[in-house]
Amino acid sequence: MAKALVVYATITGNNEDVADMVTGALEDLGVDVEMTEMTMADVADFDDVDLCVVCPYTYDEGSLPDEGLDFFDDLKEADLAGKVYGVAGSGDTFYGDDYCKAVDEFGAAFEQAGATKGSENVHINLAPDAEDEERLASFAKDLVAKLGQEAVMRKLWNKYGQVIAYLFWGVVTTLVNIVSFQFLSSGVHWNYQVANVTAWFLSVLVAYLTNKVWVFNSHYTSWKAFWIEISQFFFYRGLTLLIDMAFMFVGVTLLKLNTPIQELMVKIVDNVVVVVANYIFSRWLIFKDNEKIAKR
Repeated sequence: MAKALVVYATITGNNEDVADMVTGALEDLGVDVEMTEMTMADVADFDDVDLCVVCPYTYDEGSLPDEGLDFFDDLKEADLAGKVYGVAGSGDTFYGDDYCKAVDEFGAAFEQAGATKGSENVHINLAPDAEDEERLASFAKDLVAKLGQEAVMRKLWNKYGQVIAYLFWGVVTTLVNIVSFQFLSSGVHWNYQVANVTAWFLSVLVAYLTNKVWVFNSHYTSWKAFWIEISQFFFYRGLTLLIDMAFMFVGVTLLKLNTPIQELMVKIVDNVVVVVANYIFSRWLIFKDNEKIAKR
């Protein structure tokens, strides 16, 4: 069950009513909710919940609640990445541009803390009425819906994030290979096999750095482990180089696909085959070996 913390500040009781309505709407949606007054709350309390809601009042000409100034400052300095937030509060339209200014400032503080916005800020004039209660119910529904989306995205990323990162950097590596080959072969007029090997070396270097840092998060503390890792990486990439060279030989030399455009098309198809082979080697051989090394 999702958990929420609703923090409110009030002088007249209007914002306590707002907080009560939000709390009731969230509970109706199956959320476990705790509601507390701002003077009794600590920003660190948000660490224990999924959904963070603040209901502040705006005092006079755009002033934040006096009793919430420390809470506001702590909120701006917090790390609430992965949390969903919402802000709703009352003000007085008499103050024009300063109407419900505290609501928007708390929203900005949540953004600064890295939280994800679950719904548009809700501005309420003085005491909430029946129409406002409906708006707050929609506000609560938006928050829960966003919370569900974030949960799904986290689940998908935890399950497929490594594959997605591998494919993304695989595309970057492929572009490095193709652009380098085309420049060296057609631009500088190198022999196509020399251009092919040079393009391979550059792309493998890029692949190693990106796979190490952003795909497999490999962190070794000794030079021995590092050299084992990079040697294995280049060894298996060397195997796919042989596949690469054989593919280019068949396409360019045997099949006579040797115009610049034809060579480029052969190279593109060649890289699709190489990327698949590299994934197989990385997923079941290189990465597996890296895990063993990391445990030594």
